[in-house]
Amino acid sequence: MQAGLNTHVIRAFWTGLRTGGRCFTSAATTLFRSVAFWACLAWAASFPLFGQAFPVQSSVAAIPLAPTPAKSVASATADQDSCEMLQRRSSVLLATRDYAGVTNVLQTALGACTDHRAVLLALAKAQMLSRQFDRALASLNTLLTANPVDADALMTQGEVYYLASRYLDAKGSLQAAISAAPTEAEPHYLLGRLYYSQSNVKDATAEFQEALKLNAKSYKSYDGLGLCYENQGEIELAAQSYMKGIALVYKDYPSYDTIYADFAEYLLRYGKNQKAFDLAAEAASRNPKEPRNFFLAGKALYKAGHLEQSLTWLGKAVAMDRNYPDPHYVLGQAYTKLGNKDEAGREIAAFQKLSQIKTNAAR
Repeated sequence: MQAGLNTHVIRAFWTGLRTGGRCFTSAATTLFRSVAFWACLAWAASFPLFGQAFPVQSSVAAIPLAPTPAKSVASATADQDSCEMLQRRSSVLLATRDYAGVTNVLQTALGACTDHRAVLLALAKAQMLSRQFDRALASLNTLLTANPVDADALMTQGEVYYLASRYLDAKGSLQAAISAAPTEAEPHYLLGRLYYSQSNVKDATAEFQEALKLNAKSYKSYDGLGLCYENQGEIELAAQSYMKGIALVYKDYPSYDTIYADFAEYLLRYGKNQKAFDLAAEAASRNPKEPRNFFLAGKALYKAGHLEQSLTWLGKAVAMDRNYPDPHYVLGQAYTKLGNKDEAGREIAAFQKLSQIKTNAAR
């Protein structure tokens, strides 16, 4: 076990995030992805918990006008070259999750690219991911003014409202997207996520299942179903859903980390600490900017008895988010077992303080 843990420690901390993915084109919007490095899922050849085999398998006021016919061929070609250059730059920034940088590049691209809808939709998504919600909604309003039944714009609008905690507006936008694109799985997934966040597990389950009927490769819906089944006590169905999702994700969607973290948290509840660590370490390699991934890896190490190693991962989670209480609690427990009472006391005090702040904010 020690060798496996050390291997993951080295890989997760010293292997860089390799760039990849596709930039938006004149026919499609941006695909956010970056290349990560998990070599295999060998540990999951069998799943002893259930005795199953792991299936390795400021707002934008208006859309800039396109070049007029009066422009020369050479001028139009130069504009296209500039557009392609901006697309490449945007792709590099996306791979490193520099969403503010992507926003700046795409605002410039609006004046250089002829497919304004694709650029503006990508801009709205980048603004959303950099938490510029008002600007994202303004960009989407431009699109929806031109076409009120633009399903992609409606879905993105629903996501923005969701992240901005405007849940009724989010529901309305997503239901409109379903009406505009009744054969698309994505709005059902997004609506299921919204329902789950509101503890409406029954309707969330139905939406995730509908998404999978429409698209059997809706990997995020498998993640959502795993959460729903676990919430309902259907532990075997939950594990199956997580594994089916990972079978779709592990090669084709190298930047998607959430299902690994969700499955890791699930396994920790059943004492499968080594497997939980493997999953959390993979999540951290896919998204090294998410503190939850490092917290779960550190918690798995702590529960497995690797106290010194757990301090590094838990400390990383704390450094990434100073308002995250959970890592402080496990750090306090680890320091207690290591005999460092002063550090243990500081960490437990920090946990209690941050937990109280979080509770007060939720009222």
